[in-house]
Amino acid sequence: MKSNILILTLSLFFINSFTVFSQDLTVSDQMIKNDDEMQASIKVILKPDSKTVKKAYRDWMEENYNVDVDGIGFLKNKDVLKIKEEEIKGISNNKMDLYARIVEKEDYTEMDIFGSFGYDLHLDPESSPEEYRRTKSIVYAFLNDFLPGYYEEIVEETADQIEDLKENESDARDKMADNREEIEKLRKENEELANKIKEYESKLEKTEIQLVNQKKQKVEIKKAIIQNEK
Repeated sequence: MKSNILILTLSLFFINSFTVFSQDLTVSDQMIKNDDEMQASIKVILKPDSKTVKKAYRDWMEENYNVDVDGIGFLKNKDVLKIKEEEIKGISNNKMDLYARIVEKEDYTEMDIFGSFGYDLHLDPESSPEEYRRTKSIVYAFLNDFLPGYYEEIVEETADQIEDLKENESDARDKMADNREEIEKLRKENEELANKIKEYESKLEKTEIQLVNQKKQKVEIKKAIIQNEK
């Protein structure tokens, strides 16, 4: 089956879109267009970025259902993750294709889960209600395992950021206090230097006067010596 998918949500979804997007998580039954056919989808709107959701979904499905999820990995990051022709325990004993279309919007991620049991045999709440219900249970189980850990990690990161900010703030306050002490110390030193400058200026003035007088005395002495020699 082709993976070129155009999502067509129900009118009710559009009516409620403004309230839906403001929430952290919604799960609803929708219809999407896949290979020019409308088929049922379990739509999840959640906060984590699309790549994080893809990796978590792949790892969780492979670990819990022993299936191969293709589309995300080394040099791969496709919009649609595929489980092809496998028996997925908990949904059906028959082999099936299960798809997860995971795309990132502005500030949330859309995840559509849909599948089929063969050509024109889509996973549907009307034609295969039990299998559809089991698939939805798997979606809820995945979200229940994934999201608490995701948000716990975010909480821990935020708590670490708060501690770092508190430490930085404390360091800044300590530095400011040190600077104030240094400023006060420098102010006192400047006052002492200003007083010394005044003292030096006064002594310099007196010494300059003393020098002038000494020069005069020197001249007078020379004159006296010359007069006594005559």
